[in-house]
Amino acid sequence: MTRLNSSKEKKRAIEICDGAFREPVTKWADFEMRLQKWDKAADFILAYGDETLGYAIVYANDFTSKTAFITMIAVRPEYQGRNIGKDLLLAVQKLAGERGMRELELEVRTDNQKAIGFYEKNGFCRKEKRGKESMYMVKKLLP
Repeated sequence: MTRLNSSKEKKRAIEICDGAFREPVTKWADFEMRLQKWDKAADFILAYGDETLGYAIVYANDFTSKTAFITMIAVRPEYQGRNIGKDLLLAVQKLAGERGMRELELEVRTDNQKAIGFYEKNGFCRKEKRGKESMYMVKKLLP
């Protein structure tokens, strides 16, 4: 695991892992705007071996609520099931803990049962629905 700082490296990692999503992230109408936002305010954690395996994007900077927000976790389809997602979650938890965050939160599509199962298996609880298509999940971090 490593943290990426270069916008160009982040964009390349997202392109490589786009197969992890039903709709590729790089095809979103607001992708470039989001990339700029992630580049300015979020941490980008890369999982790699001989090549890029996956990434996580997290905001661990809300020092009022002490809640870190996971914007995205992606693992290339051919590497799923090898604990890479779990390792990314652990790296996110470590970073959030180092910054004094008390919980992790994320939003997931309600029809993405694979992701919901993954998050529940890794200690996340369902928090609340956000419309018909997504819900929030949360995990308390140890003090």
